[in-house]
Amino acid sequence: MERYKDNGPGPIPATPSTVQHPRLTLSDYSEALRLPMPFLQELGVLNPDAAGVVLRIPFRDTSNNDVGAQTVRRMVESDDAATWRVLWEPSGKRLPYGLWRMRDAKDMGFICVVRHPWEAQTLWLHGIPAVAIANVDCWAET
Repeated sequence: MERYKDNGPGPIPATPSTVQHPRLTLSDYSEALRLPMPFLQELGVLNPDAAGVVLRIPFRDTSNNDVGAQTVRRMVESDDAATWRVLWEPSGKRLPYGLWRMRDAKDMGFICVVRHPWEAQTLWLHGIPAVAIANVDCWAET
């Protein structure tokens, strides 16, 4: 939908304040990934905004302290996770997702490394230890 200035000649360019993103509620996320809502709530996944536009996925260190988060939003109306946009909270540390669950990996003697938090969540649901190295392009080569 185009918005026009009063008596203006054309559309207002899309800016973050004029772009409307589709909702992505915890329920939507749960249904799209087929992960139970109580399980996701135990992991701290939530909608921090009343409008339900973004999800917050907390990142915790090995001591289970919340050290940052990624926010997830839909770019188009779709349940396909490939259309979701994942952003780091500006104040948070960029750590692998799942560090607080490393004891499971140590006890089992292996770990699966995946790219997205929702992939790690799916493996955890099935008792498989995992860690997500999210947004690999933001990591330094050293």
